[in-house]
Amino acid sequence: MKDPLVSIIVPVYKVEEYLDECVESIVCQTYKNLEIILVDDGSPDRCPEMCDRWAEKESRIKVIHRENAGASAARNSGLEIATGDYLAFVDADDYIASTMFEELLRAIRSSDRKMACCTAYRGETRVPSSHFQVKMKIMDVKEAVNALFYHDINIAVWSKLFSKDLFQDIRFPEGEVNEEVPIMLPLIVKAQGIVDIGQALYYYRPREASITHSYHLNGKHCEQVYNNLKRIRNQIDDFQLPCRRSYRFFAAYHAFSLSLVMEKNLNILDQDVRMQYGKIRKLLKTYALDYVFSGKSSMKNKVLYCLVLWKLLRPVYKIMNKELK
Repeated sequence: MKDPLVSIIVPVYKVEEYLDECVESIVCQTYKNLEIILVDDGSPDRCPEMCDRWAEKESRIKVIHRENAGASAARNSGLEIATGDYLAFVDADDYIASTMFEELLRAIRSSDRKMACCTAYRGETRVPSSHFQVKMKIMDVKEAVNALFYHDINIAVWSKLFSKDLFQDIRFPEGEVNEEVPIMLPLIVKAQGIVDIGQALYYYRPREASITHSYHLNGKHCEQVYNNLKRIRNQIDDFQLPCRRSYRFFAAYHAFSLSLVMEKNLNILDQDVRMQYGKIRKLLKTYALDYVFSGKSSMKNKVLYCLVLWKLLRPVYKIMNKELK
């Protein structure tokens, strides 16, 4: 039987420093039946030319050039032309282990799931970005959603392999941040769970210039984060998922992460952001016990959570003569 085709969609924007390493890691996969779709999202640097050069020397690569509209729109453009039996997403400033798709596909084919995930290494320290296990674990919907909310599996699409039919009526919301958050629960439900292969095969490179590091200071984006948490809560009701406890931890985690960045940048926040911050602080207070008494949070983060909640972070750091970073 012919090996199934895996379509890999790569949004490309202002990543000329990292693009070659990313594409090279995909081209050199041990699993060879790939369709690699590079979506140039109107990048103003050398990325468009670099994409075209890759397509000239590698027959499995297709290139889309489009006006800049963000990562979600770029991914959706890739979805429109993908012909594979399976779909995957890789960010152009990251790279992957040579066996990633071979291992993910093997896990799907040996289980009754339509979705598989691996763990990602975060940064050059090679620290796993989520819970790390050794053995493969096949999870049903309840187990998968709880694992997602407790960060035992990553919510990002780039650490996963999907059966193409899961995206038949699902697209990334365009013009938003946290664009993967609203679609992950519907994907898990449609897939009837997920198989976690228990290996770290994706190399995630955090960048200070990326949107994930900058959106927190934008009032509109802060509101979207808040609305996405409300959207997930509604999805839990719609799908009748028994995961309210883990959701409360998930909401507390995001409120804490957002609040921490805001507290560190209070001096430069505009009025719009400060207004949105009020909503975030309500979540911070509402779900405080779920975070502080959870076995999923470190003692350091529990202390920081309390300092942020009681507005003591800046005074404590000032007393310690320590800069907020």
